[in-house]
Amino acid sequence: MKKLLILLPAALGAFCTPSAHAAFPKLALEMVADKKIQSPTCITSAMDGTGRLFVGEQRGKILIFKNGVLQGQPFLDLSASLVPEQAAFDERGILGLAFHPQYEQTGQPGAGKFYVFYSAVSPNAPGTAEQPVNCRSTLAEYQVSAENPDVADPASGRVLLSFDKPQFNHNGGQVAFGPDGLLYFSTGDGGSSNDNNAGHTGGSAARPTDNLGNSQDRTGWMGKIHRIDPLGTNGPGGQYGIPADNPFAGGTGVREEIWAFGLRNPWRFSFDRQDGRLFCADVGQGEVEEVDVITRGGNFGWRNREGTFIPAFSSGAPALEGTVVDPIAQYAHPGVVKGNPPLPQYGVSITGGVLYRGAAIPALQGKYVFGDWSQDFTSPKGVLLGLEESGGGVWSLSQLEVEGGNPINQYIQTFGEGEDGEIYVGTKLTLGPSEQANGLPAGSLMKVVAGPAPADFIVTATGGESDYTINGAGGSPVLTLVRGRTYTFDITACTCHPLRIDGAPAGSVINNNISNGRLTFNVPLAEADYTYVCSIHFFGNAIHTVAAPPPSSLEAWRQTHFGTAQSTGDAADLADPDHDGLPNLVEFAFDLNPKSGASPALPQGRLENGNFMVSFDQPAGMSGIAYGAEWTTNPASGPWTAVADTGTLPQHLFSVPSGAHQRLFVRLKISTGQ
Repeated sequence: MKKLLILLPAALGAFCTPSAHAAFPKLALEMVADKKIQSPTCITSAMDGTGRLFVGEQRGKILIFKNGVLQGQPFLDLSASLVPEQAAFDERGILGLAFHPQYEQTGQPGAGKFYVFYSAVSPNAPGTAEQPVNCRSTLAEYQVSAENPDVADPASGRVLLSFDKPQFNHNGGQVAFGPDGLLYFSTGDGGSSNDNNAGHTGGSAARPTDNLGNSQDRTGWMGKIHRIDPLGTNGPGGQYGIPADNPFAGGTGVREEIWAFGLRNPWRFSFDRQDGRLFCADVGQGEVEEVDVITRGGNFGWRNREGTFIPAFSSGAPALEGTVVDPIAQYAHPGVVKGNPPLPQYGVSITGGVLYRGAAIPALQGKYVFGDWSQDFTSPKGVLLGLEESGGGVWSLSQLEVEGGNPINQYIQTFGEGEDGEIYVGTKLTLGPSEQANGLPAGSLMKVVAGPAPADFIVTATGGESDYTINGAGGSPVLTLVRGRTYTFDITACTCHPLRIDGAPAGSVINNNISNGRLTFNVPLAEADYTYVCSIHFFGNAIHTVAAPPPSSLEAWRQTHFGTAQSTGDAADLADPDHDGLPNLVEFAFDLNPKSGASPALPQGRLENGNFMVSFDQPAGMSGIAYGAEWTTNPASGPWTAVADTGTLPQHLFSVPSGAHQRLFVRLKISTGQ
């Protein structure tokens, strides 16, 4: 049994564990359209039973993928309606696309209708020095053609609302229908930086630190998520309706369309298909990126806060109003150290994703897949990331394992769902929005799929005593034997007796009685806690196929944190590669990731009725793991006293009698229960 020594003085407070969680599966990106799209910004389905995928190009076209083929004729071309392209880098264009929930329901008010958010030319441009105008954000409704379901009617356009914005960046632009059947759309803070330049409430070219900013100004459109009824008429101008249960509906001096505010550049949001929660990625300024669960009337803190941190450029800003909501996850830019322990460093501009509800990757079910545009601003180094809720609103952040590597060497522009709930990723190769140097499109569309399953071993023995060859690799092969695993050899043309294993742990049970062409052996649960590297020899002539057994829950957990690295003893257990003061197996036991470089700190324990309480939830699927706790006043020489577990699974609860001890040390024990 492994003993995980945690030298924490219990009487002074300080120890409990976060809820553990299952590992993300290895994923792969399956190319759907390779460099055939001019900068994809939105991906969605009409949910009409056709399985078609609609992709918005930044420079004005909406494309259709039908039966796996990119259609030659665009669904809609709004190129002539857009503000001219800024060649080197641009954030304007078609930014959002959503189909009405009644799209396929003939005779219903929303039948055949869809909505597009785009950046148009403003008649007020360029504005003034105090109130510059760069472009006009526009939300419009269109109708599909009555003759051809793969073509929209360009003459059917109806502008629901529009507003001028001061700079080219921070446009937001996501459009989606919620489970309530109403239309939600996001807006950025207007652009520039710090939300304090000209065109931002209280801001100017002097960049004051005490201004309100557009995101906190509830009289304006920018820096918000809004909610409207696109078929209603009680909004300004009568082109849309304002739901009566909007948080500021009926208020004076505020935009009644606001659903939530205090956002900098909400770049991609999505609704969970199962429970309706609204997940939003908000791009940070220069240090911190965040993921939020959007709540009705919530204030998400910008420009007073970047993530949960207070930047220097907001010193003196008016106090935040309303319910201030913290992000569910945040991370830092590469090279930026924030927090104690420091946040992980992943990328420079977050791209919101999707909480997976598809069927093709069961191990991904209920996990949020998103990404970062790139690790820097000069080269395409997009990073795929994931979030998993482990209970009680606690989320765990991971950099995903992706076949071929992660970063993926493309800019990650957007995510979307197919009709079946599978996730798609839109990427591009260039910083500019449209084309490569050769004039061809720079954007691609990929599908998130399960990573390749472990291949079966192909074992060949040719006469006498022979080492096997794995998949024709040759050499002196070895097989990694994991304790607690059973290995099965399905044997054809069998003339081989017996089997010999070199280097296997003492006590291994080898069954040499071949029955129905099958030979099995197992590796016992021994004291040592790591894999063994063994050579297998056959006697005789045969071709053998060895099915790779699925990893045990313990081994899958271990591989998540330690990869395939071999280890043989306590030196590796006590190593601390991320220098956060927690040895490997302590972090392993609590499902933290010692490879991340910034494992979260263990939460504080509590004193209750004179006792020190140590509690945590057992990870899902880890029924083969047993836990115990011991305490001592002298961790060097003991003695150690066992503590009874009074929790009810999955909860473990240890009550350590602190008494009059000034320093009482607690250690948690972990074993496989056998």
